Parts: sequence; C-alpha cells; structure tokens
Amino acid sequence: MLEKLDRVLELLAERERTLKELKAETSLSDETLNLVIDFFVTHDFAAREDNRIRLTDSGRKLLEL
Repeated sequence: MLEKLDRVLELLAERERTLKELKAETSLSDETLNLVIDFFVTHDFAAREDNRIRLTDSGRKLLEL
C-alpha cells in the first residue's frame, strides 16, 4: 500500500490532478483514493480545491525523505 501512496504523491508532484485522473493513473478504487487524499489533506501534504488536488510544500518535503 505504501507504494500506492508514494505513487499518488509522485503524480501530484508533477502537477495538480483531478480525482478522475488520479484514479486512472493509480487503479485505486474511489473509496481508497478518497481515503488517501483525505489523509494527505488532513496532514497538510495535499490541498483540495473543488475537484483538483495539488501537493503542498509539506508534501514536497515528504517526497524528499
């Protein structure tokens, strides 16, 4: 599962994406993808605006670890 989380972060590091785009690029279910995004948003690794998700500075720092 950590590989999937890393993949979502890597995709968001490239550019902001919609949930639909992330689902297509990760093959995660709607439920799992929403849980992942909610986790990232709660911990300030990502921000959600309307239907778009983008990586925050904290998310970029997490990728560097």
